[in-house]
This record gives sequence, C-alpha cells and structure tokens, in this order.
Amino acid sequence: MGGWGVERFEPMANQKQTVPPLATIALGVVMAVVSGAMLALDRTPIVTLEQAGGSEAVGPACLCALRGLFALGHAFMIVQTALLPAMPLIAVYKRELGSHLQTETIWLRGLPRLCSFFTIWCFAAQGAFFALGAACSAALALGAEGVVPARVLYITHLLFEMTAGCGLVVTVVVSFVIWPELLRFGVQHDLDEPQNLVMHNWNVLEILTELLIGQLPITVAHAAVGIAWGTAFIAFSWLRAPALARLAREGKGRSAGNGVNFPYFFLDITLPRATQYAFLLGLLAVLLTFYFGAMALRELLLVSARCGVPLLARAAATYAVGYMLTKWRD
Repeated sequence: MGGWGVERFEPMANQKQTVPPLATIALGVVMAVVSGAMLALDRTPIVTLEQAGGSEAVGPACLCALRGLFALGHAFMIVQTALLPAMPLIAVYKRELGSHLQTETIWLRGLPRLCSFFTIWCFAAQGAFFALGAACSAALALGAEGVVPARVLYITHLLFEMTAGCGLVVTVVVSFVIWPELLRFGVQHDLDEPQNLVMHNWNVLEILTELLIGQLPITVAHAAVGIAWGTAFIAFSWLRAPALARLAREGKGRSAGNGVNFPYFFLDITLPRATQYAFLLGLLAVLLTFYFGAMALRELLLVSARCGVPLLARAAATYAVGYMLTKWRD
C-alpha cells in the first residue's frame, strides 16, 4: 500500500519482535473498551449554546472572531505541513532499555506526515473545536439558539475537553522528553523551527485563552475521551509501523534495516514487555493527569473570577504557567 497505509510486518535481522505481544494488545484493547464504555454511559447534561458559544469576558461576536481566527490558523498550518517538501523524522530508540531497533531517518511529506505525529492529530482536533466553537458563538451572537443541534454542542464540548488535556500533554512531552532526548543523542532537529513551535507551544496559548475566557466546563465523566484519542493513535502507530520502515529504506541515506519504525520511542514494540506495559500505563497516567490538571485550572479561574480577581491578573498568571510548560530553543 501507500506510505501511509497498513502493511504486513517484515522481520529484519536487528528486530526481535515484529508484532505487539498479545498482552500489550490486550492492555490497549482494555483501555479502548473502558474509555468507550465510559463515554457510551455518559449521562452528563449536554451543554447549552450559552456555554458553548458565550463568554463572561467578551461578547459572543468577539469570541466568534477569535475562535475563527484560531481555526483558520490551524487549517493553514495543516495545509502548509502537507505541502512542504519531505522532512526527516528521526526515529530514536532506547537501546539501553532493550530495544532491538536502531535510529533511522524517515522522510515524510503529505498525508504520511500528517498521520505520523500525535502533535498533528491533536492540532487538527483543536482546529476542529475552534471551528465548531466559532459557529456556536456566531449562532449566539445572532440569537439563533435553536439552530445548533444538541449533537453539535456535545461534540464541541468533547473536542474542547480532549484537546485541553491532550494539547498540554503534547507540549510537555515534546518540551521535556523528546527534545532533550534528541539533544542527548546529538541528533539534528527542527523542533525550534517556527512551524513546530506553533504546533507545540502556540497551541497551549490557545488552550489557556479558551480556559480563561470560555464557558465550557471540563467534567470528570468525560476523562475517557483523551484516553480514547491516545489509544487510537497508539493502535494506528502499531499498524503503520512497517510502512514507516519501508519509507526509511526508500528514503535518502542508508537504512538501518528496521522492519518496523515508530514516531516515538515509547511506542516501540521490541522493548521488553514489562517496559512496554510501563510506557503504556505511564501514557495513560499522563493523559489523565493533564486532563484533570486542565480541569483544576478551569475551576481555579472560575473561582478567581467570582472572587473579583481582575481579568488581566488572571491572564498574566495563566500565561505564566503556559510559558513554564513550553520550550522554545535548545
């Protein structure tokens, strides 16, 4: 199939494990089933148009313009990313932890590049939220309360909650896990390029802005949405691993001969099983931690607003937290 599709695994000399162990797959399935069941059994009241499209800080027309601007920015960045010349993905693996894969350079462009990174998955979902949120704000500004279907309000709410947590995860993992690892291995990277800084850092400023002035709540009942999104990406990465290996063999330079490749070292299926389980459970814990962290920040901002803390002071404190979560240069 094409470079973005699913292919059969090809065993290579330096690759001991070619498919995820059954227990690892079972753990992923359990994560997916539990999160799906939690969402299916959700009885949380659907948010109102006032919550989805309104703000206590600015009018709905202003919020519509801001969200629309964010949505257009996301669409532009996604299209630009797809049209850029082939760029290298440096797949770095933890040999010291027992990985049987070697570092490889994978040249990606177009749809294969868009599909490969959790960053882009979350960035696209965040853009979808801002587009739907702008529509809700426009409807509220026009007084068209009955025009927006309840299903759209529900999806808008879920997208906001998911991207609030997952977006923070993307930024923190890139800033304090992946970026330092690349520096430790002496790998040349482009994480400090403007395009990557927008997807890894600017997204946090957008999330914090929404938490600051928006009215959508973050609920305990919807914590599973981030787990479901993360599990879907993990499963997709496992299925697509042979295609990334083939792209490495067909790309510039000499391939290490891996039969599978992964965009992130913690998805490596050649690691010892205990390490794989630790990484999967660690990812689950990280997703939940940042989801509830976003929820706590949302509640703190609401309480501070009720206590009369000026918007400017709340904004300064919020963006200061955002700056501490980001990395802008080596």
